[in-house]
Amino acid sequence: MSLTDKTFTIYTSTSQPRKVLRNPTQIVLTVTPRSQKDLFVSQTPVAWKVLEFSPRSDTPRTITWNADPAFSVIGGGGQSIAVPVGNSSVLRSQGGGVWWDSTQGRRGQIMARNETPIPQSFSLGSVDEDDEFSAFVRFPPTPPGGAISIDPAIMLQAYTVTGYKEGQSLSQVDSNSFIFRKYDGSPLPVDLSTLQNGTSFLLSSEPSGRLVLE
Repeated sequence: MSLTDKTFTIYTSTSQPRKVLRNPTQIVLTVTPRSQKDLFVSQTPVAWKVLEFSPRSDTPRTITWNADPAFSVIGGGGQSIAVPVGNSSVLRSQGGGVWWDSTQGRRGQIMARNETPIPQSFSLGSVDEDDEFSAFVRFPPTPPGGAISIDPAIMLQAYTVTGYKEGQSLSQVDSNSFIFRKYDGSPLPVDLSTLQNGTSFLLSSEPSGRLVLE
C-alpha cells in the first residue's frame, strides 16, 4: 500500500433519528481528474465502487483508494501498467500481441501513447495490492501514433442511482444525481489527495428525501 493511498468509510447510523437513511439505497462512487470540463466530452467516468445500504441500519462500508495511476487497454485481457506522474506509458505491438513500455512524459501529467497499427481504447485507473486493475475513466479510441495526456484522477464523487455494476460507464443523465454538493446545489467532489486518511462520511436522508454525505 502506497503512503499516499487513502482509506475512508461511508456508513449509515440509527443513533441520530434525524440522520437515518430512510430507503434502500445504491450509490456509485467515481474518481475523476481535478478538471471536470472534459467529462462526457473526451472522458467517461466509470462506476469505481457500487455500494448498497439498507434503510434504518448501522452499516459501514470501508473503501481504499490506490493513489498510483495506471492505464489499461479496454478489452485487452486486463493488461495494465502503472504510470508515475510525469511519465508516459506506450502501448506497442509485437508478434500479434501488445505490451506496455514507459518513457519520460510531461511534468505533472500522465500519458498513454498508442504505437500499435490500430486504434486502441484506454482506461485510466489504479492497481491494488492484489494487482487488480480498477478503471476510473474511459477514453474514446486513440488512433495509431496518438496519445492521451491527463491529470491524475483524484476527485471523488458519489451518485444515487440504481442498476449499476462496478466497471460500468456512468451515464450523463445519472451524473446529475450527485451527492457531494455545495450549498448552492452544484457539485463539490472530494479531493482524495488531501483527504485525511480514515475519514468517515455519514449517509443519511433529508426530510425532502435527498441524500446527504457529511
